Amino acid sequence: ARGSSGINAEYGNFLGMEIKCDAPPDKQIKPFKIHFPEKGAGLEVIPYTLPNPGPYPYNKPKENSVRFTPTQIEAIKAGCNPGLTMVVGPPGTGKTDVAVQVINNIYHNFPNQRTLIVTHSNQALNQLFQKIIYLDIDERHLLRLGHGEEGLGTDKDFSKYGRVNYILAHRLELLNEVGRLQKSLGVTGDVTYTCETAGYFNLYQVKSRWEEFMTRLKKKGGKEEGNEASDVKEFFLSKFTSATLLNHIKGDSYLEDLES
Repeated sequence: ARGSSGINAEYGNFLGMEIKCDAPPDKQIKPFKIHFPEKGAGLEVIPYTLPNPGPYPYNKPKENSVRFTPTQIEAIKAGCNPGLTMVVGPPGTGKTDVAVQVINNIYHNFPNQRTLIVTHSNQALNQLFQKIIYLDIDERHLLRLGHGEEGLGTDKDFSKYGRVNYILAHRLELLNEVGRLQKSLGVTGDVTYTCETAGYFNLYQVKSRWEEFMTRLKKKGGKEEGNEASDVKEFFLSKFTSATLLNHIKGDSYLEDLES
């Protein structure tokens, strides 16, 4: 999207309303926040930058590949607002995709709330779940109750017991990462025995080193002068051994490397 005219040229009139964007042309890059005004006014589109999820491939948010029609967008908008929304249509018209997108929007806009999904059959619930697990929804927040889970096209267990096993397995994965970090820092002791010992390791070994590193940078004035960009790379080269992480540290800009 490039400029208000550019946005209109690329996306057309959204639900019959003119699209307006006050951001500079070079800043009009998705994702966007959309403000639905009163009737008769143009649609306000505001680009925004997502928080940095992390440097690893699995940190990258999953994007929705479905391009909705204006009618489907109206249904999604209605479903995200208070009140009862009924989506009716013959098979193959995208009712499930609309419902899944409503769930995804509510999940991200109200992260502290829970969403209950009730269907008339196990098959319908499985169809919803098969689409939900491929969206940007944290797997640990998904729980499936009732029978028919064996019909899901996945080897993951979303039952109550499966969720407990998932958390326990994820705990082991995180403790293994702690062990890798401990080895790269040259710290002795069994810090991966429990989550509590890992917490102490983070407090006394990791944070102390990071605070020392940040203090050293602040003494240089916090500007992109001197060797501050290379200092970031040097710190991670000497303390951490992840090739994926190092690929994000170019050594050209202090601020960009610190954000990475």
